[in-house]
Formats: sequence, C-alpha cells, structure tokens
Amino acid sequence: MRWISHELVTGVLVYAFTGGNAICAAAACAGSLVPDAIEGRVPRDPRGKMRWERSHRAISHWFVPYCLGAGSGFAAWLVTEHSAITPAGMVLALICGRNRGTLFLIAGFVFLGALFHIGEDALCGCVPSFNPGKRMGVRLFSVGSVREQLITAFVVASFVIVCLKGVLW
Repeated sequence: MRWISHELVTGVLVYAFTGGNAICAAAACAGSLVPDAIEGRVPRDPRGKMRWERSHRAISHWFVPYCLGAGSGFAAWLVTEHSAITPAGMVLALICGRNRGTLFLIAGFVFLGALFHIGEDALCGCVPSFNPGKRMGVRLFSVGSVREQLITAFVVASFVIVCLKGVLW
C-alpha cells in the first residue's frame, strides 16, 4: 500500500476501536510508517532500485519484533499506570510529569501501527511469516491502483460512519 493508505486505514481503525482517542490514533499512524522507513527511500538508479525491490518487505516487515514491542508497551502501561486512557488524561499526565505509563501506552500504539502496516501489506503482496525466510500474503490489489484507493475509501468511510453513529462507544 502507499503511505497515505497506511495512514488513513490505521488511523481510522485505531481511532474507532479506542473510542475516539486521537493521541493513540496518531501514535499508531506514526508507527504505520516504521517498516518502510527502516528500508529507506527507493533509489533512483535502476540497479539500486532492483536491489531495493529484492529486499523490500523483508526483515523490516517481520511482525514478531513488533508484536513483542506492542505487548511490552501495553503490559508496562497496565503495570505502571492505566488511568490516563482518555486523551485529556494522557495530556495531563504528560504535563504533570506522571508520564511513564502514558509513554508506555503511546509506544504500544506505535508498535501496533507497525503491525497494522504489515497486515495491510499482506493484502497486496507477501510479507515474512513466522519464519522470516518464508513469505505469506495475498494480492487483492496492486500498490497505488484504483482498487487500493477504493478499498481505502471504503474502510475510512465505513468507520467514519460507525464513529459518527457512536456504535463502538
């Protein structure tokens, strides 16, 4: 998927499932760019581009380290301080210096955003499976295609309607 599709889909899903927590959604959006940011930009020269394409969606897209990071962040948040789940409570905790639990929660959502990225990429190609040497995934659409844009628009519109109706919260 293109980066904007990762941002939109991840952001709207996390926002909806956290009951409208914009800080958690923003953290997940930031995390949704991490796997591709690790790989760097596509080189302009043909040889460099071919090398980059061969290694694209390799170890940087292996979900296991991101699962460990998300689990650790959420577990540490539960152990330290889990009362600041509302956006206002999170901001207040950061301002007052009682931010350790809030920072763990934000870190958990950054890693969760990276997991969303990998899941989204598995819908338009292959990503590493449990064994990082083997790949899994389907090709429902090509990156940058009209189908990708339509699926992204459908997911975003659906969850905007769900959030406006207050179905999830």
